[in-house]
Amino acid sequence: MSEVFEGYERQYCELSANLSKKCTTAGALDGEQKKQKVSEIKTGIDEAESLIRKMDLEARSLQPNVKVVLLAKLREYKSDLNNLKSEVKRLVSGNLNAAARDELLQSGMADTLTASADQRARLLISTERLNKTSDRIKEGRRTMLETEDLGVSILHDLHSQRQSLLHADNALHGVDDNIGKSKRILTSISRRMSRNKWMIGSIIALNSKIIKSLPKSSTSSLAAFSHMRWPINLVLSSHSAHHLRSLVRSCTRQSSLNVGKKLHAVLITSGLVASPDAFLRNALLHFYAACGSISFARKLFDEIPNSHKDAADWTALVGCFARHGIPKNGLRLFVEMIREGLRADDVALVCFFNACARLGNAEVGLQGHGVLEKMGLGASVKVCNAVMDMYVKCGMLREARRVFERMEERSVVSWTVILDGAVNLEGMKSGRVVFDGMPERNEVAWTIMVVGYVANGFNREGLSLLCEMVFGCGLKLNHVTLCSVLCASAQSGDLLMGRWVHIYALKMTERKIDIMVDTALVDMYAKCGRIDTAMKVFEQMPLRNVVAWNAMLSGLAMHGKGKVVLNLFPQMIMEAKPDDLTFTSLLSACSHSGLVEEGRRYFHNLESLYRITPKIEHYACMVDLLGRAGHIEEAVDLVKKMPMPPNEVVLGSLLGSCSIHGALKLGERVLKELVLDPHNTEYHFLLSNMYTLEGKHEKANSIRHVLKNRGIRKAPGMSSIHVGGKLHQFSAGDKSHPQTTGIYIILDEMIGG
Repeated sequence: MSEVFEGYERQYCELSANLSKKCTTAGALDGEQKKQKVSEIKTGIDEAESLIRKMDLEARSLQPNVKVVLLAKLREYKSDLNNLKSEVKRLVSGNLNAAARDELLQSGMADTLTASADQRARLLISTERLNKTSDRIKEGRRTMLETEDLGVSILHDLHSQRQSLLHADNALHGVDDNIGKSKRILTSISRRMSRNKWMIGSIIALNSKIIKSLPKSSTSSLAAFSHMRWPINLVLSSHSAHHLRSLVRSCTRQSSLNVGKKLHAVLITSGLVASPDAFLRNALLHFYAACGSISFARKLFDEIPNSHKDAADWTALVGCFARHGIPKNGLRLFVEMIREGLRADDVALVCFFNACARLGNAEVGLQGHGVLEKMGLGASVKVCNAVMDMYVKCGMLREARRVFERMEERSVVSWTVILDGAVNLEGMKSGRVVFDGMPERNEVAWTIMVVGYVANGFNREGLSLLCEMVFGCGLKLNHVTLCSVLCASAQSGDLLMGRWVHIYALKMTERKIDIMVDTALVDMYAKCGRIDTAMKVFEQMPLRNVVAWNAMLSGLAMHGKGKVVLNLFPQMIMEAKPDDLTFTSLLSACSHSGLVEEGRRYFHNLESLYRITPKIEHYACMVDLLGRAGHIEEAVDLVKKMPMPPNEVVLGSLLGSCSIHGALKLGERVLKELVLDPHNTEYHFLLSNMYTLEGKHEKANSIRHVLKNRGIRKAPGMSSIHVGGKLHQFSAGDKSHPQTTGIYIILDEMIGG
């Protein structure tokens, strides 16, 4: 219903009620007062008529179904208004009759009036009858108007239905035309299908002949299979299980994961893989294990009956587990294989020791070494190399040397394993002795020596050896060697070596550098203080994965460019999915740039928005962020709510913040409540420094005295700098440098100036 109509209706109802009251009041008055009241009523009636006209116009502008209802109301209101008009006429006529009567009485005609009383009564009765007749006529007129409106609505509906019928008729004509076209198209398709039926049969036969004609070249067979575009179930079913296994093995050798999955799907749909005697599941197990698809490999392994598994199948899955991040599962599977009564061969033992090396589990490795000796496989060069590698990774170089010395035959890999252990566990001098004694050197041995020299600050020796390797021996640096040298340059801050490797990579790869090398370059330049160069390398990368993004964000955070990191993060989300290391860099950037609110937001959204469970590194960054900003109480509450015990990084950040902001009492409380290792010197020295800053030298000296009596000494901080290609290292209180006197003179001048 219209709001305008409702407004007019409210005004009319109020006016009508007011007029009815005035009519009742006017009936009890006489003379001038009555005339005045009647005049007011007439004015109100004029206003009521105006409102009814406005309501009539508004009602006729609405929809038919609403208009009918409103017009019916208007007829009732008009009838009420007419009754009011009649009442006013009666009041006016009564006033006139009274005046005439007085005049007649004055003129002596009272008798005549009395005589006509009977006539007047009859006239009143006739008037009443006329009024009733008028009302019936009005009711009939109202009914007629309603019927007229209903007829208009019906005609409108009939018109709409007529239009719908015309539209349906046109659509039916169109459908009839389309049916004729479809019939002709189906007839044409039927004819083509008849022709294609013979063509498909010929193609299937031809494919079968092609594959059968290449039984000795599985690579060619694989290529033929991968280019087929027709259903080949019939083709494969005509081949022997041996030939199908050779196709799977070809996928394994070429690491063709997509083609192998397609072949697997065809074997499933054709039902060929269901037969255990075909050993197709075994071949597929080796394929997925070699490609690193752990879930598929495990599923196939579980589907193969134990009666159809041999040691090679068990070994494939053990090696897959060891290589792809779950060596514990590999060890469990190896033990289960032994319990099943299968004999481990040299390949299985190599996988076993590889898992031990990745876990750093020397105890299990020693037991495996004992089993190896009992089985009589101690003469196998591959197994001995794996045993030595396990000992080296576990920090047991002496045991590795014993195995090396007992070996009757040594390969270049044997020498390389001992070289790696000597460089990392005994130093470059020992490593150089092993390197010089090697009868044969491969790229790995050269890389170990170069990386060792660079990482330990012997830049001239490293660069000299690298030049000898490239220009003297003619060896090329692959992406693994390049990444290793760049990583060592980043750790030692050797920008010269990093630039040399960058130029070499650009020349040798014609400016198409591998993504791993590009990422290592970004990391190296950032850690060597050349963040702008790192950004240029990053922007020129044709492909950027999450590792490259993490290296760039970490470098920017290291240089205090927190806002740049936050601006780059939305772009990263469009290119790569962020991981836990991404948010470590992000929170570190917020910490170094004082962006407290942004850090809080990212930390609280870690799990809810990015589906990443916060790790202790994230808590450490958050504690450091809050502590630097002076929110030490909030940092303490966060440490207490951590789901894991705080490590020395978290507690060190917290105590360092207490020291910076002079919160001595809070630092004491933190040390008592949260420090789990009372022998950790870093915490106690931090507290001692806090006492010193507060002027409480007795307590500071007391803590240092207790630590001294325990024989605990703080490891001095070391700093290093490259000058003229040489590494110079300094520590607190150290005066062993040959140029100490000159250094202190310059230092005094700088401080005094």
